Amino acid sequence: MEAGPLIALEGIDGAGKTAVARALAQRLRADGVRAEYRTRSQATVSDPRAQSELDRLRGLIWRSKADEPPRDLLGTHYSLFLISAWFSAVEREVLPALRERDIVAVFDGWYYRTVAKAAVRGGLDVAWLSSLFDHVAEPDRVVMLDTAPVVAWRRRGDFKASELGRWDGFEGSEFEAYCAYQTRIRAQLLRFAASLGWLVVEPDPDMTVDEVAGVVHEQVTEASQSA
Repeated sequence: MEAGPLIALEGIDGAGKTAVARALAQRLRADGVRAEYRTRSQATVSDPRAQSELDRLRGLIWRSKADEPPRDLLGTHYSLFLISAWFSAVEREVLPALRERDIVAVFDGWYYRTVAKAAVRGGLDVAWLSSLFDHVAEPDRVVMLDTAPVVAWRRRGDFKASELGRWDGFEGSEFEAYCAYQTRIRAQLLRFAASLGWLVVEPDPDMTVDEVAGVVHEQVTEASQSA
């Protein structure tokens, strides 16, 4: 298989992106591809001061459930620009190092879910939101795990306030809020999939992580061979 240097999995919160991305990287290595699993929320750079800046930025963006406030304290634009800054650093410092080593990087997400959430939270224009990431490389292949919210809830059932939609005004029980909110996010991601040519995999609820990774691996391989 001749995979592109950057593969990203997308999907709603709880879709299984991290586990499947990790398993997909393992399958690619079994094919003889130099592949590494990467999470979008981590970045390692050689300069200690730059690393310190990134560590502080990551702490502002990705908080634990215990540390995350119950509501959006500083507004959509604040969170949005922090994440845009993060991906600027990834583009500048992380991706070139992977390309230089000829590594296929399998990320457990990219910036698309950020755009989808900002569109829901702030009612902002999707084209304008996407333009904030114009300087960031598009993945060579994006695979959307189209997991239904009710399936993701049953699988995990423990989500932060922002994942439940509390920051976006979704009320009711945690289950009701999560399903209503993630349905909105899912719809926007499917629009991205249609317009940007993503691969869409709809996992069967009874499939294991390795089985889902097998389906993703097969589709990525077929798409690469036909390109």
